[in-house]
Amino acid sequence: MRRTLLAALTATLLATALPAWATLDTAPTARAVPSGHDRLDAVPLLLVGFDRSIAAANGFAVVEFDDGSQASIPTGFLGSVTDATEAVRVGAAVVFAHTPGSSLTGAATQSEIIAGNCGLSWFYLDTFRRQYRVSTGFTINSDWAPAVAYRWVTWVDGPGWANEWRTFVGALRFERSWQTWWLRRDRPPGWYAGEVVSGTVVLSDGSICVSGGPSSSGRVTR
Repeated sequence: MRRTLLAALTATLLATALPAWATLDTAPTARAVPSGHDRLDAVPLLLVGFDRSIAAANGFAVVEFDDGSQASIPTGFLGSVTDATEAVRVGAAVVFAHTPGSSLTGAATQSEIIAGNCGLSWFYLDTFRRQYRVSTGFTINSDWAPAVAYRWVTWVDGPGWANEWRTFVGALRFERSWQTWWLRRDRPPGWYAGEVVSGTVVLSDGSICVSGGPSSSGRVTR
């Protein structure tokens, strides 16, 4: 049952419409997370909603409270949790409808980023002589459910025909991180920039977390 649900979710992510110029490449071998980059390279993953089928397959139920807030609650707590505040107390993931922590209201505030932070997403563009290296991925906070699926779209642009799109989609075995990297050689000199255009991670309790869009840039030298 669980494998069937994960396969269906992965198929759904794969079927999601991509721009006509997007390409699907094989994920390179992962490496350790780099350090020493500025804060735009690493930004939060924010909770935006729930996948009910994934939640149910792992012993959770997605409920909606009177104020419109939603939470994914362990089935053992059903009936004893009546509002979003109580859901937070039992460690449930909550999407607030009208409170300052909401991931569904207007512009993000600092309190929203703290309340809705599933983890961290990053995109590092390291530039060298005639080449650049990209590393990207995410980690899930230790007090959140582990990840079971992801869809990651990246973009790098630079001089000439340097425009490059890559898409990664897959299922995970209840993991707290995913990462990949690749190296592009023989690049023309100049300024390069890239970002995570779209990043979605689904957790085992059904939480759907999206990347805030980390970006990075640098100059390739002759």
